[in-house]
Amino acid sequence: MYMKKSILFALLAATSIFCVSNASAKTLKFGTEPTFAPFEFTDDKSKIIGFDVDLINAIAKAEGFEVEVVNIPFDALVPSVLTNQLDGAISGITITEERSKTVLFSEPYYKSGISAMIRKEDADKYHSTEDLKSSRLCAQIGTTGAKLGED
Repeated sequence: MYMKKSILFALLAATSIFCVSNASAKTLKFGTEPTFAPFEFTDDKSKIIGFDVDLINAIAKAEGFEVEVVNIPFDALVPSVLTNQLDGAISGITITEERSKTVLFSEPYYKSGISAMIRKEDADKYHSTEDLKSSRLCAQIGTTGAKLGED
């Protein structure tokens, strides 16, 4: 499975979501959950930084608007765009068929995968995702990793 980083334009943004409802505004509010370094994270002064922040700032500069990046729980990003609490989101959001039914995405700008980490001493126990079926797994709520863990 591949995770596609993207900017979501129109009604929502997943790696980035960009809602056009406020396209004429001077400052657009983009949500992110800054726990996905190097794409979005906080520095020692709690300022949100990272590749996605640099990207949305570059887009804003090129398109002539200001951007405010705010910290929002990951599973609240899409609903916050859909309810106009955010103008968009940029937070490593995977493009899925289900999400594409309610929001528009930009072209993907990063492709990654989903990985599982296991203890070194358990290396001989786990060779495929099937071997994880009876194991306790940890994943971030609302992510494709959590969805994969449910399957």
